[in-house]
Amino acid sequence: MGSHADELPQDDEITILVTGFAPFRQQYPVNPAWEIANALPPFLSASNPKSAEVPSLLELPRVRLLVYPEPVRVSYKVVRDLVPKLWEGQTIDYAVHIGMASGRKFYSVERGGHRTGYNARDVDGELLGDEERRAQEGDKWIWSGLPDELLTSVALDDVWRRWRTALPNTDVRVSEDAGRYLCDFIYYSSLAYLTKKEEERRVVFLHVPVQSDTAAIQVGVEACIELIRAIVQSGRMKNSGGVQQVALLTALTNSCTVMIQEWDGGSRLRGIQRVLMAFGNLPNELALDIFHRLESSKDLRALSISCQGLHRLVEPILYSSITQTGRTAIPCFVRTILEKPHLAQHVKKFTARVIPYMSQGPGNLGGQFWTKDHRADVQRLLWEISESAFGNVEFEEAHRWLCAFFSQDNWDATTAFLLRILPNLETLSFMTYYNGHGLRVTSPYFLNRTLEHSTLQQCFHSQPQYSLPKLQNISIVSCDLKTLLPFLQLKSATNLTLDKLSDAELEQNWFTMKDNGPGLQRLSVKGLAHSEVIKKLLHCLSKLTYLRYDYTPSLLPNEGYGLIPRTIGSGFSHLKDSLEELIITNLSETWCSTVYIPDDSYSSRSLGSLAKFTKLRRLEAPAFVLLGKGKGLRPDRLFGLPRMRYFTREQSLEFIHGLPSSLQHLTIASCELEVLDVLTVMFEFMRGDEWKTKKRNLKEVDLVFFKGIKLHLASRPWGWWDEEASELGIVLRRFMKSA
Repeated sequence: MGSHADELPQDDEITILVTGFAPFRQQYPVNPAWEIANALPPFLSASNPKSAEVPSLLELPRVRLLVYPEPVRVSYKVVRDLVPKLWEGQTIDYAVHIGMASGRKFYSVERGGHRTGYNARDVDGELLGDEERRAQEGDKWIWSGLPDELLTSVALDDVWRRWRTALPNTDVRVSEDAGRYLCDFIYYSSLAYLTKKEEERRVVFLHVPVQSDTAAIQVGVEACIELIRAIVQSGRMKNSGGVQQVALLTALTNSCTVMIQEWDGGSRLRGIQRVLMAFGNLPNELALDIFHRLESSKDLRALSISCQGLHRLVEPILYSSITQTGRTAIPCFVRTILEKPHLAQHVKKFTARVIPYMSQGPGNLGGQFWTKDHRADVQRLLWEISESAFGNVEFEEAHRWLCAFFSQDNWDATTAFLLRILPNLETLSFMTYYNGHGLRVTSPYFLNRTLEHSTLQQCFHSQPQYSLPKLQNISIVSCDLKTLLPFLQLKSATNLTLDKLSDAELEQNWFTMKDNGPGLQRLSVKGLAHSEVIKKLLHCLSKLTYLRYDYTPSLLPNEGYGLIPRTIGSGFSHLKDSLEELIITNLSETWCSTVYIPDDSYSSRSLGSLAKFTKLRRLEAPAFVLLGKGKGLRPDRLFGLPRMRYFTREQSLEFIHGLPSSLQHLTIASCELEVLDVLTVMFEFMRGDEWKTKKRNLKEVDLVFFKGIKLHLASRPWGWWDEEASELGIVLRRFMKSA
């Protein structure tokens, strides 16, 4: 055992054991897990010195990092022999095992490890072989009597909240699947060792992305350090003998909720204040953690009015997400910001709703609603916004905006104004209401102009406070496409979600969307039934890395509508050098087996070849999307169940040849028994030279069957496929999904 540190341990210090794996795949000659572990400092403080917003929770002792001196070989035998040696002969407060997750771009801490399911060979070409060993050794088997899954005793949910707070710009998550390979194996080995010793399972596993350049390793080191800090802080709070967070949160939340619900005036206010006096002795970090857990804005408002100290803590949380709830909501919030400009800095999420034709404007809110100072501030800001967009004040444009702002039908003008004065806005949800006649609001003029000006300003980096510089996530629900088009031009926008956009609108306006979406990387579409519309939409986007399409079969009146796989495939063919994840889901699993598609129709054809896609690593789609309609007709039986239609060998080979070399994870959904024909051909093909020469990277295959298919997942008929997958180094999993 070794360490970066040569100093003798102190009595009050906390010792953290850290391990990292060695390289194990040819395409990844450097394992970032070991590089991160090896770059950790010998000691660290339990609080982040860079964070001024969240002060240290408690006076914590020094944390000593004990890094295993060499990368752990990716071998079942090596890991099984090593784990007991890691824990024996020394005092370890916590252990952090680090491994690489090739299919993830985020950092994830695993909740638990698994005892069985290790079907892939290690770097020595060996299988775990525990099934045979268990049968031979019986009760003497190393893991006899242990459950199939062991969970860490570390409070991961609490740790994750602290971890996320410390790394606001890094994607960190809690994962439920450690992967059933050596990462999972070493994790379960440590959990099992501590369980058999009747000790707390004080170990976690950290999965890191595959990037191994200097910048990525530095980010990984920071993520690991902050995870360790979060574990230490959470553990000290749990064991300090003080008030535990969860219990305190529950008590305070319940007390506040009951008092608010039973509010009857001043006496209830005094009661709330008495309960909240408990916060006076809490560190700010603990109080903030509790406040972030509160889901009710009513509870947050009650906290904010209890005292000045709590008001300062709650205010950024209370104003971080704003939702338009009625006709006067936006002008009321604009007036609040005019009176308290610092509040605009807190808003990160805004949900806007269009209320056409019958909006009650600020002019009808009462004669005293807009004071002379309010009007002067609005005019001043409009002049500044106009100057930032045009280089000088466009008085005609600014005057038109000012008149619309104080008119009765003012939703467009006030919403556009509000967006321009929110400098830290990150997420915008945009909805449309219908009036009593079922008419949709016309395209908002000032909102479109705001987006056009913001696009120009983002390109030239001028006056960022008026150009939505941080707006990344946009959600459009039941909204006219004319409102969508300007959003696509924003350079800052990276994620777009579309829901309930009608076909007619898209078909009518698609040609105006050419050369849009310069920064858009993720697109999720739901409820659009016409594949030609999706095709035209995709043609406008050239940098997508993530594409998800959730289609609704109920919108299929005939063959000309609905999901036509080949049409969708031709729509994103130009993304061959950028697309990394493609997910197509069926919102009604029964559709595949009930809808009638003629054998010779265009709709019966598959998605098409993806062989030219250089970065596609995840592919998930129903079987008929990937392979088309089964062409074979054979009244035989499989597992005692009849099957009338199957995929021919030609179909299977066409599908296999069309898989990209970069693909790592394949999910075939909406499966029936005929997918096993494809699996058989695939495994046979993978043993050939053609598959090996192309250096395929496929690691995982998931089959999602209809619930109605009565498969015996643990029965002997699956043995051949499991053995073939194991020998080929592929993890094969089977799932059931309700029809």
